[in-house]
Amino acid sequence: MNIIEIENLTYSYPASPSPILKNISLQVEEGDFLAIVGNNGCGKSTFCKTLNGLIPHFIAGEFEGTVKVGGLNTLESDVGTLACKAGYVYQDFENQIVRPTVLDDASYACLNYAMEDYKERGREALSLCGLEGREEDYIWQLSGGQTHLRALAGAVSLRPDILILDGISSETYAEQGMLEDLSGILKEAGLLDNIESAYTKEDGSIYEMPVKFGIPMIEGNKEDVQAVTDLASLADVLTKHKDEYGLTSESIYKLPLLYSMYPQALLEKLADNSSAAWMKKDGTLDEEKIKVFLEQSERIYQAGKDAMDELKAAYPQAFDDSGQPVYERAGSISGETAVLLSHNCIFALGDIFSPLDFAFVNSMAEIDTSLAYALWNGQIANCFIPVSRIGISSRASQKAAAEKFVEYLFSEEGQMLSREDGFPVVEAVYNGEDYWNQGEAGNVLVTGGSSNSENGQELVYSIKVPSADKVNELKQLGKMLTTPVLDNTIITSAVCENGVRYLNGEISLDEAANAVMQQVNLYLAE
Repeated sequence: MNIIEIENLTYSYPASPSPILKNISLQVEEGDFLAIVGNNGCGKSTFCKTLNGLIPHFIAGEFEGTVKVGGLNTLESDVGTLACKAGYVYQDFENQIVRPTVLDDASYACLNYAMEDYKERGREALSLCGLEGREEDYIWQLSGGQTHLRALAGAVSLRPDILILDGISSETYAEQGMLEDLSGILKEAGLLDNIESAYTKEDGSIYEMPVKFGIPMIEGNKEDVQAVTDLASLADVLTKHKDEYGLTSESIYKLPLLYSMYPQALLEKLADNSSAAWMKKDGTLDEEKIKVFLEQSERIYQAGKDAMDELKAAYPQAFDDSGQPVYERAGSISGETAVLLSHNCIFALGDIFSPLDFAFVNSMAEIDTSLAYALWNGQIANCFIPVSRIGISSRASQKAAAEKFVEYLFSEEGQMLSREDGFPVVEAVYNGEDYWNQGEAGNVLVTGGSSNSENGQELVYSIKVPSADKVNELKQLGKMLTTPVLDNTIITSAVCENGVRYLNGEISLDEAANAVMQQVNLYLAE
């Protein structure tokens, strides 16, 4: 019996030029586990929100296709009814917590539905989630990990047929004995040495491995790019250009970093390639590195604050009710690179995940010879972005099938399934011509246009296939990367949330760092 049935699901956010979900069809049988993996901004959370009716009932946009959950058509059912079918633990799970005590909060959803046994359901859910005995504690007494479990208990209390877990971290699974050693399975895969080494323990065991990886990049004026070697020098360069920011004419503006100059968005962008520096070798958090991150982020924020305030006054429709800019955050740098031609920002900052992404970056530097690109090093050099990390549960009932699936993912065929979601980690595929083949060098892949901020003229550009020499340079760059960015939403959320308070002037640097340490160390201890 299918518990989830989806046919031709396509969804676009308002004013989005292209769908974030396109022609998705799948069936999930009762008892199955389904993992949705992919890059930041690829639509994982969006997809999850279609399963409980938040899309399209509460989040506007263009919705096509059919989604059935537990036999209910989400278009024809209200969100309240669907919540009892599909329990949802959000990526920002702390926003789900609304009551002061643990039991009150765990049973709150059931109380809202006028269930007479709401307290019993809450206690049952807390027991299932390992929080038995904490019923009368206040929410603030829980560690980060326990708070996540409390959010899970709130969903479990409704006894749903389906549980949707958005953004669950796997950092400590191996330490808890929950993952199988993959070293035997991956022995013949021929992985890139730098990627394999990053995930190999001292005893040779491997408990997880990314299927693909991304490369952090920065692009801008040659002189500026050469000057940026870390987070502090990025702040130096952006501060140097401070007088250039703001409205340059009636309708044209210039910013330090496109779309990312308000606290939350800025911290999230900078955290991507700085987070690996926050952890000590003993697995604890480095308070001094957290302070450096927040301090330099604040310098970058201050460099562009006046310009963002000016933009907000001129274009209030570009901001939501909370005063935050309305935009769809993308992980890839390619969408920002064309803006460099119009001089609307100093740097494009992000990641590349495909030959096409690289074609964008390289083409901009060929169109405007004043531009250059380089590896973006935040607080730590030579980072890479792991994509779709894979592990096998030690409790898997069908380990043989799971092993075959992992073997396939790291086979040449599996690595070639998609060229858009990350670079191959298998050396033979990464070095081969098939993966990189986009046609002859110089062939046009994409054309587009933008407005020049200096003279208002329309610019037409072509994205072309890079030369073999440029591709080889990128290949060698990818083999230099040794450190995966920290993929832990609990830690990055704690840093960004307290960082927002610091950037807004609500707390001091020391207070922000101390709050992060208290939250994260409790979570790590848990």
